[in-house]
Amino acid sequence: ENIVFADDMVNGIPQVKAGTLEKLVQRLTHEEYLDPPYTQTFLLTYRTFTTPNQLLNILKARYHMEPPKNAPKDWTEKVQKPIRLRLFNALKNWLLKGFHDFADNPKLRKNLLNFLDDMSVEMASTAKNLR
Repeated sequence: ENIVFADDMVNGIPQVKAGTLEKLVQRLTHEEYLDPPYTQTFLLTYRTFTTPNQLLNILKARYHMEPPKNAPKDWTEKVQKPIRLRLFNALKNWLLKGFHDFADNPKLRKNLLNFLDDMSVEMASTAKNLR
């Protein structure tokens, strides 16, 4: 599964111990679990195992994720929408607490602005809030 959880849970939420970058980002934007401590920890430590550009690209891929074959009719409402809201929350936290990543990297900033343009097609007010 490429993710390892600790034996104990906190507030009913399984705690991540280790995982691949893709699995850690999936957990960051999980449709069922809103976990602010995990978000903060991830954003404080991600630079030790990836780059800001790679992280943004994985977040973009997660945003544009296609429904699985034979997805239930309510997949968009129950899975895609919560994932996108968690993704927005992670981006907002990243911009507020890791703004230097964008200030020091014009390529990353441009990539983010292009992503916000993509987001504005389906989440106009949300994307506008990040600008």
